[in-house]
Amino acid sequence: MNMIAKAGIVGRIATVTNFVYKTFFGDPKDANEAYLRVHPTIRLAVKEFGRDSKEVQGLLDMLGELSPVGAKRRNFIRRYVTPLDGWLMLPHNPDNIPYGFWH
Repeated sequence: MNMIAKAGIVGRIATVTNFVYKTFFGDPKDANEAYLRVHPTIRLAVKEFGRDSKEVQGLLDMLGELSPVGAKRRNFIRRYVTPLDGWLMLPHNPDNIPYGFWH
């Protein structure tokens, strides 16, 4: 096998590995950026539509999906998404979310 073919295979493996990592473990930087955009929207949507609206629930579900797969996601959803007043405990900065709940 020549060097160009080997480099192509290595490149494809690296791309797939990056995709799998982001899919299953998430990219903390991307998740934090999305959190910073969504958090103020949740507060406005609760004022406008109420906590029980499907708009607010969709935003909270989206935040839950940003959390890493596994125990951290379950913890995040149990603490911030499922309880009706859980959204009130969401900090303005995602760096202030405890380790067992976020990246």
